[in-house]
Amino acid sequence: MKHRARWFFAAGIAASVASVLLGCAATAKRTTEGGPAEQFLRYAGPPIESFTYLRHYYAWKPLGNLQVALWTDINDAYLLTVLPPCVGLDFARGISVSSTANTITRGVDALKFDQQYCFITQIRHVDYLAMKRELHAIP
Repeated sequence: MKHRARWFFAAGIAASVASVLLGCAATAKRTTEGGPAEQFLRYAGPPIESFTYLRHYYAWKPLGNLQVALWTDINDAYLLTVLPPCVGLDFARGISVSSTANTITRGVDALKFDQQYCFITQIRHVDYLAMKRELHAIP
Protein backbone atom coordinates (compact mmCIF):
# COMPACT_ATOMS: atom_id res chain seq x y z
CA MET A 1 0.00 0.00 0.00
CA LYS A 2 2.87 2.39 0.76
CA HIS A 3 4.33 1.79 -2.70
CA ARG A 4 1.00 2.69 -4.37
CA ALA A 5 0.74 5.89 -2.28
CA ARG A 6 4.23 6.95 -3.35
CA TRP A 7 3.34 6.32 -6.99
CA PHE A 8 0.18 8.48 -6.73
CA PHE A 9 2.16 11.20 -4.97
CA ALA A 10 4.88 11.17 -7.66
CA ALA A 11 2.28 11.15 -10.45
CA GLY A 12 0.50 14.10 -8.83
CA ILE A 13 3.71 16.11 -8.61
CA ALA A 14 4.59 15.28 -12.23
CA ALA A 15 1.14 16.38 -13.39
CA SER A 16 1.41 19.62 -11.42
CA VAL A 17 4.84 20.42 -12.84
CA ALA A 18 3.64 19.65 -16.37
CA SER A 19 0.62 21.94 -16.03
CA VAL A 20 2.78 24.78 -14.68
CA LEU A 21 5.25 24.40 -17.55
CA LEU A 22 2.46 24.31 -20.13
CA GLY A 23 0.92 27.43 -18.60
CA CYS A 24 4.26 29.25 -18.74
CA ALA A 25 4.76 28.24 -22.36
CA ALA A 26 1.27 29.45 -23.31
CA THR A 27 1.87 32.77 -21.54
CA ALA A 28 5.24 33.25 -23.25
CA LYS A 29 3.68 32.52 -26.64
CA ARG A 30 0.89 35.04 -26.04
CA THR A 31 3.24 37.83 -25.00
CA THR A 32 5.66 37.35 -27.89
CA GLU A 33 3.11 36.81 -30.66
CA GLY A 34 0.21 39.00 -29.61
CA GLY A 35 1.66 41.88 -27.65
CA PRO A 36 -0.22 45.15 -27.29
CA ALA A 37 1.54 46.85 -30.22
CA GLU A 38 0.69 43.96 -32.57
CA GLN A 39 -2.95 43.99 -31.42
CA PHE A 40 -3.27 47.69 -32.18
CA LEU A 41 -1.48 47.31 -35.52
CA ARG A 42 -3.96 44.62 -36.62
CA TYR A 43 -6.82 47.10 -36.23
CA ALA A 44 -4.99 50.23 -37.40
CA GLY A 45 -6.00 51.83 -40.66
CA PRO A 46 -3.66 53.46 -43.16
CA PRO A 47 -1.47 56.39 -42.06
CA ILE A 48 -3.23 59.76 -41.90
CA GLU A 49 -1.85 63.29 -41.67
CA SER A 50 -3.83 64.55 -38.66
CA PHE A 51 -6.90 64.18 -36.48
CA THR A 52 -9.01 66.54 -34.39
CA TYR A 53 -10.46 65.82 -30.96
CA LEU A 54 -12.80 67.67 -28.61
CA ARG A 55 -11.56 69.19 -25.34
CA HIS A 56 -8.79 66.77 -24.28
CA TYR A 57 -7.72 63.22 -24.92
CA TYR A 58 -9.42 60.48 -22.92
CA ALA A 59 -6.53 58.07 -22.18
CA TRP A 60 -3.18 56.80 -23.45
CA LYS A 61 -1.13 53.63 -23.29
CA PRO A 62 2.56 53.17 -24.14
CA LEU A 63 3.17 50.36 -26.65
CA GLY A 64 6.95 50.36 -26.48
CA ASN A 65 9.59 53.03 -26.84
CA LEU A 66 8.24 54.42 -30.12
CA GLN A 67 4.46 53.93 -30.08
CA VAL A 68 1.51 55.11 -28.03
CA ALA A 69 -2.20 54.40 -28.24
CA LEU A 70 -4.15 57.61 -27.64
CA TRP A 71 -7.91 57.64 -27.05
CA THR A 72 -9.89 60.76 -27.84
CA ASP A 73 -12.98 59.20 -26.25
CA ILE A 74 -13.89 55.79 -24.87
CA ASN A 75 -14.04 54.07 -28.29
CA ASP A 76 -11.94 56.31 -30.55
CA ALA A 77 -8.23 55.43 -30.58
CA TYR A 78 -5.17 56.39 -32.59
CA LEU A 79 -1.79 54.70 -32.89
CA LEU A 80 0.99 57.29 -32.76
CA THR A 81 4.55 56.46 -33.77
CA VAL A 82 7.34 58.84 -32.78
CA LEU A 83 10.79 59.62 -34.11
CA PRO A 84 13.62 57.92 -32.22
CA PRO A 85 15.30 58.34 -29.85
CA CYS A 86 12.46 58.50 -27.37
CA VAL A 87 14.02 57.08 -24.24
CA GLY A 88 11.70 55.73 -21.56
CA LEU A 89 8.37 56.25 -23.30
CA ASP A 90 7.28 52.75 -22.33
CA PHE A 91 7.79 53.69 -18.64
CA ALA A 92 6.41 57.25 -18.73
CA ARG A 93 3.93 58.08 -15.97
CA GLY A 94 2.30 60.84 -17.93
CA ILE A 95 2.47 62.49 -21.32
CA SER A 96 1.15 65.58 -23.01
CA VAL A 97 0.64 66.03 -26.72
CA SER A 98 1.20 69.26 -28.59
CA SER A 99 -1.61 70.33 -30.92
CA THR A 100 -3.01 73.31 -32.76
CA ALA A 101 -6.72 73.97 -32.21
CA ASN A 102 -7.10 70.39 -30.87
CA THR A 103 -5.63 68.95 -34.07
CA ILE A 104 -2.62 66.63 -33.84
CA THR A 105 -0.55 66.65 -37.03
CA ARG A 106 2.16 64.22 -38.12
CA GLY A 107 5.60 65.83 -38.44
CA VAL A 108 4.50 68.96 -36.55
CA ASP A 109 3.31 67.80 -33.14
CA ALA A 110 5.11 65.82 -30.46
CA LEU A 111 4.61 63.74 -27.34
CA LYS A 112 6.11 65.47 -24.33
CA PHE A 113 7.26 63.62 -21.22
CA ASP A 114 10.23 63.68 -18.84
CA GLN A 115 11.62 66.83 -20.52
CA GLN A 116 11.66 65.12 -23.96
CA TYR A 117 9.89 66.05 -27.17
CA CYS A 118 9.26 63.01 -29.36
CA PHE A 119 7.95 64.15 -32.74
CA ILE A 120 5.07 62.17 -34.21
CA THR A 121 6.06 60.50 -37.49
CA GLN A 122 2.93 58.43 -38.11
CA ILE A 123 -0.74 58.54 -37.11
CA ARG A 124 -3.13 55.66 -37.71
CA HIS A 125 -6.78 55.46 -36.66
CA VAL A 126 -7.56 52.24 -34.76
CA ASP A 127 -10.89 50.41 -35.11
CA TYR A 128 -11.04 50.06 -31.35
CA LEU A 129 -14.63 48.79 -31.25
CA ALA A 130 -13.70 45.84 -33.50
CA MET A 131 -10.62 45.22 -31.38
CA LYS A 132 -12.68 45.15 -28.16
CA ARG A 133 -15.29 42.85 -29.73
CA GLU A 134 -12.65 40.33 -30.77
CA LEU A 135 -10.72 40.48 -27.50
CA HIS A 136 -13.88 39.97 -25.43
CA ALA A 137 -15.44 37.34 -27.68
CA ILE A 138 -15.95 33.95 -26.13
CA PRO A 139 -14.29 31.25 -28.26
